[in-house]
Amino acid sequence: GVHDPIEGHDGGMKKLKNVNIGVLEAECRALIEPFMIWQKRSFVLFKLAQTVNGRIGGGYLSSKASLTHVHQLREVCDVLLIGGNTVREDRPTLDCRFIEAKAPAVKIYSKEDNFDRSIPLFSVENRDVKIVNSLEFLEKPSFVLVEGGEGMLKALEEKIDWMLIYQTPKLSTNNLTYNTTMNLHFLHHTKKDIDLMIWSKQIGH
Repeated sequence: GVHDPIEGHDGGMKKLKNVNIGVLEAECRALIEPFMIWQKRSFVLFKLAQTVNGRIGGGYLSSKASLTHVHQLREVCDVLLIGGNTVREDRPTLDCRFIEAKAPAVKIYSKEDNFDRSIPLFSVENRDVKIVNSLEFLEKPSFVLVEGGEGMLKALEEKIDWMLIYQTPKLSTNNLTYNTTMNLHFLHHTKKDIDLMIWSKQIGH
């Protein structure tokens, strides 16, 4: 375990050690890190899907199980952040229909407000959509889920805390890929149907 950061809630680790129960401090720190970050500012999770040869885009890549997991993340996030180019090109809905939950509030990061309002995300009921040309809102405590490609990855490199990659066992011939200078530390991986979910955190930022 790890010491509870809330005053008066500490002491469990000492009790566990006294009865020779193992304490997985590193794993516990990873579990509470998002909570600790969003007490001060936004915790930023960047997610993307890629093929085994590192290609992104070109329609849905992930399995239904992975897409359902994305909808679960959307349900619990405070803000879903997406790039303007992705909105224009993909015309997404960005809802939680696979789990029949309320759609998240959306912020579109774009220098221009020239969007076709018939794009599905604009017509989802009871949802707040804002177009922003600044990332200052990330200074406020919240859980921000980012969905995007290389453009958003570059724009947010210094803001991303964790990265989630859904790797699907497919090959793609499209030329959409990404590069990043982020120093990522692997946390863990899990399986979702045929996909591999890879969790990492950015260190040194």
